[in-house]
Amino acid sequence: QRSAGGDDAGERGLELEKDPSDEATANLLDEAAVVAGRARVFLVPTMNPDGFSAKRRNNAASKDLNRDFPDQFNEPGMPARFDARQPETAAMMRFSEGVNATAALNFHEGALVANYPYDAISGTNRKAGYSKSPDDAAFRRLAKVYARAHPTMATAANEEFPEGITNGARWYPLWGGMQDWHYIKTQTMDITVEVNERKWPDESRLARLWNEHAPAMIAYATAVATQSTTGKVTDSATGEPVRGAVLAVAGVDDVRFTPSRRTGYYARFLAPGRHEVTASAPGYYPQTRTTDAGARLDISLRRMEDAAGAVPATEDGDDG
Repeated sequence: QRSAGGDDAGERGLELEKDPSDEATANLLDEAAVVAGRARVFLVPTMNPDGFSAKRRNNAASKDLNRDFPDQFNEPGMPARFDARQPETAAMMRFSEGVNATAALNFHEGALVANYPYDAISGTNRKAGYSKSPDDAAFRRLAKVYARAHPTMATAANEEFPEGITNGARWYPLWGGMQDWHYIKTQTMDITVEVNERKWPDESRLARLWNEHAPAMIAYATAVATQSTTGKVTDSATGEPVRGAVLAVAGVDDVRFTPSRRTGYYARFLAPGRHEVTASAPGYYPQTRTTDAGARLDISLRRMEDAAGAVPATEDGDDG
């Protein structure tokens, strides 16, 4: 099963020291340097250190952290309620809300597949079934980037998942998971990677796991860093970032993402093709622009008060 880092040995095993004299590793380091030069990259070695040390799924309080996040179906509005969460969950929520990440990977074990939202499904029968998010096409594209960069994840050798990807709820539904919360509440495109069919693999397999997954991790990060639609939302008069700005993409229902309040910068990984992107903010006229996925799109918004203060002149200049 997927977890938030409790009984997944591989997630810490992937932090192997790399030999710069090895050509393949050197190439990966060069690719990683390109990513680091274009994006901020945050590494969380484990979310559940107590569970990891005890070789168990749950944390020290016997709670499954990947069932502890606010859930869209069980908790309408997904209130934070930090006091009701486990400390590890609350810490991750606060961290994620602060960094405004475009995308994320979290590593678990128990299968070999790239899993994308939604994990949870509505209804009372709670049977497995495809639970489609508004960004389903973009998620499938991202998951395939990872799976196809892995040597066996997207091949016939992977009998359970020959494409190397799966919708979470279609595989098996879960509620209170981090992946869905990340997407809905922080607009982060989060994919869960199951790195190995066997939990707690032998130490002798860790180097092999690293060699299998490192190129896929770099491919995923490169896609996000170089193929996301990016830009700034600014005030047309001052050029300053617009506070309270929100962006939406036509056809991606009920999803709004926000640029940085400090810089106005935004980044969003979209499905291939052309998209209508609308920027809006309180006190400003909304503006809709058309762009290709992966292109740069800067949007300037005009204040309503500026328009209201403008007095159009008559043809002959006489106001009477």
